[in-house]
Amino acid sequence: MGLEPAERSARLREAIRLWRGDPLAEVAFEPFAVSEARRLEELRLSALEQLFDAELAAGRSGDLVPELESLVARHPLRERFRGELMLALYGAGRQAEALAAYQEARRMLVEELGLEPGPHLQELHARILRQEVPRPRLAASAEPTAMHRFFASLPPILRERGAPFARTRASCAERFRTSSALSSSGCGAKRLVARARCSCS
Repeated sequence: MGLEPAERSARLREAIRLWRGDPLAEVAFEPFAVSEARRLEELRLSALEQLFDAELAAGRSGDLVPELESLVARHPLRERFRGELMLALYGAGRQAEALAAYQEARRMLVEELGLEPGPHLQELHARILRQEVPRPRLAASAEPTAMHRFFASLPPILRERGAPFARTRASCAERFRTSSALSSSGCGAKRLVARARCSCS
């Protein structure tokens, strides 16, 4: 597409939202459905990969980490998702975690398949190690997302300690989504931050 990253991202997200459940689920056991369902699922995953490329180009690294961690867990052999996770971590200032994500990918591929990561992932790892990957800057016109504002409100120990808190950040994202039903007076947000602080102590 010849579109700016932010517009390309918006269109891809709109298209992906149209996806509902597993493809051909009602006829999944029919012989013709197996290969077609695989083809449609591959198209969905390819669209997700293009979406995250666009999001990263638009400078939205930090907000993508929990979503990419979930996709990597569900599709551990897709190196493009792993590369996008590394870029998201690095772009969010979490270089050590980006390098650790590569080592985890390498360990899994060697143990499961007896293979080293592909050339693209190896090169990305080397560039992150040398700090040669430019960190995209958020466009001046872009508004911070609600999740970005939530993380910014957390105590510094939760924002800046790096790798030991990677899983905490993902769980905090889930807590943020559930916290929207709490009182708008602010007490709900304070309670949520207090719980997050306790979980890291």
